[in-house]
Amino acid sequence: MEYNEYKEKMEKESGKLIKDFSGLVNNYNFDTESLIKAFSKEHRTLQQNMFRTIVELICFMASDEYLTDGRNEYSKGMAKNFIAGYAEDQKQKEKGYYLRSRYSEEEAEQKAEEYRKQIIAEPKKHFRIPFV
Repeated sequence: MEYNEYKEKMEKESGKLIKDFSGLVNNYNFDTESLIKAFSKEHRTLQQNMFRTIVELICFMASDEYLTDGRNEYSKGMAKNFIAGYAEDQKQKEKGYYLRSRYSEEEAEQKAEEYRKQIIAEPKKHFRIPFV
């Protein structure tokens, strides 16, 4: 199968998956716990791959590309908060590294803050979930 054929097939399958998922969650009786239970029974590598996709979705939802109106503004804000929390956590780790490397408190804070801003600006580059 050529690349273009493969890409077209993946786009079609992804569209079907989203339609099916939308149908599942667009139900008053949808049970999140059942979904979580089913997820937890998947192979660990598949869980990792699905989580990687979820993280990429969160990054997209936090981006300027993700358009909002009153129905999904909260989701975008929540996605931005996830990234901000991650960035702050990484900033503290980075600051600790610089302090252990004998940088002054001020220099360590400055370098760590620059790193935090990089994460906020391009979160996909910084969410490193390994392929296993």
